[in-house]
Amino acid sequence: MSCLKRSSSFLFASLLLISFIAGVTAQVVVPRPSQKASVMQTIGVTDVTITYYRPGVKGRKIWGDPLPEQAAEVKGEATLDDQNKRPKEAVIVPYGHVWRTGANDATMFVVSDDVLINGQKLAAGTYSLHTIPTKDEWTIVFNGTANQWGSFQYDPAKDTLRASLTIQPGRFFAGRSCDCHSRFQLRM
Repeated sequence: MSCLKRSSSFLFASLLLISFIAGVTAQVVVPRPSQKASVMQTIGVTDVTITYYRPGVKGRKIWGDPLPEQAAEVKGEATLDDQNKRPKEAVIVPYGHVWRTGANDATMFVVSDDVLINGQKLAAGTYSLHTIPTKDEWTIVFNGTANQWGSFQYDPAKDTLRASLTIQPGRFFAGRSCDCHSRFQLRM
């Protein structure tokens, strides 16, 4: 009987150890190659939060003219940022196509109050932020569908605001904020 008791105790201890090890290994979180980042600023009484994933450039060209096979794949502004379909020598974001403005999930833009973007009113809320780059001008798109992966489900019918911006080479600069406004330049 003591042999059976010992075997039962050993079996119970083994199962307990295995379940402990399985529980510990299940909790390991490996970071994504493109790290998540968030910036929050209070301007006057308005909270502005931008959450994005920083893309790893890894020596690749980010923006530029699409290869002929890329351009033939989609019509209009549809996204081309599917890395599994992108030829190795191709740019990541071809000119004239929607980009998630980061990596992984679409960049999220949250404002607690109505704001003016390039002179246009954007209502308080949560938006996905997309961009459409060209050689000389970028279109910044605030889309009403937040929490989406990339720009694959981007629907222009849900655009809340579009702003065209002239592109100039430069470094990131955060201008002085005052009580009611702030000015930023973004280096891409």
